[in-house]
Amino acid sequence: MTTGNIVLLVVLVLMLVLYPVMMMRKNKKEQEKQKMLIESLKVGEYVLTYSGVFGKITEVVEKEIGKFIVIETGEKKKNYVTVSENAIYSVVNNNPKVYNEHGEVVTAAKEEKEAEEKDAE
Repeated sequence: MTTGNIVLLVVLVLMLVLYPVMMMRKNKKEQEKQKMLIESLKVGEYVLTYSGVFGKITEVVEKEIGKFIVIETGEKKKNYVTVSENAIYSVVNNNPKVYNEHGEVVTAAKEEKEAEEKDAE
């Protein structure tokens, strides 16, 4: 064997050993992050599920087979969807921003102005 073949063999063996170890480490971090997210869910928060359902948590139900989240969807016509706690992808901030033609945030400025007026009274 030449030194080039030995180096290639060593690199290949290192890749075969390190790749699974690095993948397990990454998966463990993601699982911990998901577990912390699930434990921090509260009624009233807006969530997005892995399937794309967006809504407000109205109830958290503990059953024998696990924890379930009841989500209220829709604005005019309310619908309720019950999903497993593992279906929650993320908690979403539901403060929409409205921009004017200049690209400035209109809603936030309006709310700040109203708050200042209330403080002045």
